[in-house]
Amino acid sequence: MTEPRDEVRRLTEALRTAIRLSGVSHRQIERELAMSTGYLTRILAGRLQLRVTHLLSICQAIGLPAESFFGALYPSRTPASEAEARLTRGLAQLHAQPDQRRDPESLLRELGAFLEEIKNELRERK
Repeated sequence: MTEPRDEVRRLTEALRTAIRLSGVSHRQIERELAMSTGYLTRILAGRLQLRVTHLLSICQAIGLPAESFFGALYPSRTPASEAEARLTRGLAQLHAQPDQRRDPESLLRELGAFLEEIKNELRERK
């Protein structure tokens, strides 16, 4: 498994590449995000800690949806275990993007089925 520090470095490098490919200058991004001059350069050089808000804001400023950025770095794959698959489904259902949210009744039905699945697995472990 990759060390978190190495993964942050990879994200920072990918963000630097995305900015370069977008053609948007550092100064344009800094202006749009109300950052001081040189702040973005310090983030991308690793002198300042990369934060999730930085990453999401920069992606927005260069016109790259966050899901495209992360999808390029973490392509879909088959979950390694049933537990991972269940967690992935649960996250996708409970934390959908606002434009992808479903009506509360269907969400509750799915949540109930998800909880029942967890209960069954816990019973099997006993």
